[in-house]
Amino acid sequence: MGPNGPEQVDPVHTWVNRYREVSRDWAADLQDLVTAWRGDPNRLATLVGLLLDAGQHAQAAQVMGRRDPLKILAGPLAVRYALALPSAEATPLILNLVTQAVAQGNRDGYRAAATLLRQASAVIGAEEARSAAALLRAEHPRRRSLHAELGNAGF
Repeated sequence: MGPNGPEQVDPVHTWVNRYREVSRDWAADLQDLVTAWRGDPNRLATLVGLLLDAGQHAQAAQVMGRRDPLKILAGPLAVRYALALPSAEATPLILNLVTQAVAQGNRDGYRAAATLLRQASAVIGAEEARSAAALLRAEHPRRRSLHAELGNAGF
């Protein structure tokens, strides 16, 4: 049981996990799923998650194409996707995710933003991450919790 009651089980994810367990050639079967699900907006997030799990980051980006990840991928999957992208593509997405987290206006959001910046420093560069943290401090000088979470994250 999760913190908000019974956890919801995604039947597609459960099916895919079972399929992966019995597959004789998961790489080929995954490519078949990519072909079948690529054009289905209801399967896109699941497909991106599968490709990230398989370490096929470039193919995940190719499947996403020009679609807005923030509209298609839920929070944790959007973060995983952003951290898997090359620096030039990851930077604007990561900064948007950080901005959304701070906009929640609570400590959990500030912690998520600071954690993401710390994780993202390996992708976007430590200087870019420090610059983003400094900008957040300047934009929100009275949010002590934000400043504390940035400090806890090493900024």
